Amino acid sequence: MQGFNDAIVDALTQAGANLDNFKASQGEVAKEAVEESYDVVVVGAGLAGLSSALTALQNGKSVVLIEKMSVIGGASAMAGAGVVSSLSKTFTDNGGVLYTSVKADELIVNEGKVVGVKASSTANDYTFNAPRVILATGGYGANNELVADQYKAFVYAGAECYWRCDCNGRTTKCGFN
Repeated sequence: MQGFNDAIVDALTQAGANLDNFKASQGEVAKEAVEESYDVVVVGAGLAGLSSALTALQNGKSVVLIEKMSVIGGASAMAGAGVVSSLSKTFTDNGGVLYTSVKADELIVNEGKVVGVKASSTANDYTFNAPRVILATGGYGANNELVADQYKAFVYAGAECYWRCDCNGRTTKCGFN
């Protein structure tokens, strides 16, 4: 990463940029608050989430599907990327709304009923209101105690490799938080 940063500094210097302008603290950028209402909110765009979202859409419901990762499919993408792609295309082509890189932060509860989801991205804070919320945030692959030892060698299974360290270039957690 340092080599990349050095190359950028060198390029900016050669271009005559004032590097002090780039080093000045910009403070925290305010996120835009976005509020949307649907019949159904589905959290998680793996095979279960995509199937649920498409079924609700086919039954006449307005549906938003949110995925915290920048790509959809979750663990299902390893076994059937074509199926995931087909479901996603059918969902969006028929009016479904899909957000990626949007993380569910909390459920909205009113009088003991879940009535929506608060979520966030780098640019926005979302409030998705809906009388129906489906949580399809994945299995237990991020819980190292629940994954059998013989499966921990696989890239996706097991908290030690995929979910808790940077061995795939990112650090993340499963589901909420």
